[in-house]
Amino acid sequence: MGKKIFILRHGKSDWSTPDIPDIDRPLKPRGIRDAYKMAKLLKQKKEQVDLIISSPATRAIHTAIIFSRILQIPEKNILIEYKLYMADSVAIKEYCHKISDEYNGVMIVGHNPGFTTFANKFTPNEINNIPTSGIVILDFDCNSWKDIDQGVLTNHFFDYPKKHRLLK
Repeated sequence: MGKKIFILRHGKSDWSTPDIPDIDRPLKPRGIRDAYKMAKLLKQKKEQVDLIISSPATRAIHTAIIFSRILQIPEKNILIEYKLYMADSVAIKEYCHKISDEYNGVMIVGHNPGFTTFANKFTPNEINNIPTSGIVILDFDCNSWKDIDQGVLTNHFFDYPKKHRLLK
């Protein structure tokens, strides 16, 4: 079957209230729209997500919930993981290695710069930046999350909302 990871950066956040803590910053209306757009695109691609793991930041959780609705992920398959809040690529990879092998398609929702650096550990072409609501999908030819590595990458996909603004 293989393992597939969906690296999803949270939607565009709202900075209009600078006195609230970073972790509590909500999505802007554009962030909500872009998250819906990308979730619908994933649904059209008929991608199978078994589990969503989100950073505890409000903007990440909101993005995860939008994707869970569109992709019809049951509530019990949505986790909040404090280790993903502003994690670096090493911590993200270590976390992914511990995901239960019962899941084949796992979406992680979080933040840059860690997410872009993490994606670049696997992709043959460097991604300069995963923009807000951007998604990188990595397919691995392995049966265990502990075995995900560049050497077993079979396919990758990168998309983001601005690519589709020109197509309206």
